Amino acid sequence: MEFQESILLVMQVLIMKKDYLITKKYHAGEMDMRDSYFVFNNGKKPETDTTESEVPDINVEKIGLHNVNVLYSDKNTEQKISANIGRFEVKTKDVSLPENRINISSLVLSNTTASIAMKQSEEAMAEEENKKQKPLKISLGDAELSAVNFAMDILNKPFQSN
Repeated sequence: MEFQESILLVMQVLIMKKDYLITKKYHAGEMDMRDSYFVFNNGKKPETDTTESEVPDINVEKIGLHNVNVLYSDKNTEQKISANIGRFEVKTKDVSLPENRINISSLVLSNTTASIAMKQSEEAMAEEENKKQKPLKISLGDAELSAVNFAMDILNKPFQSN
């Protein structure tokens, strides 16, 4: 990504953030990202907030990621996520996060490797079981998957083989 493209992307995100903060809605036609590398590190302790937050209304009709690498780590939860995305393209028909609904018309995923490593908190598991949440409904039309590798490791549980 050239410097000028990076500046335009940052400006778009800032404008999007301002509008989102006012309306709590973000709807876009198309987002495309190519040849990018992102690293997110969280070492800050989260503030304890008992108020429930509103689910954002975010909808993007078409998303394309090509040769995008993402690394995420959180020292507090000991969670690590790594993704090397060769090609990811998704077209949506209807997305409503407040209503827990995602309707995908087509999905293409290829030449992609992803891994998640995390500790599972007994407190969090018990809390999630007690919450009455509306189930997430995902529908998928056409899907094309090739050369996809995914791994998940719960670090504080014994390894279970097939």
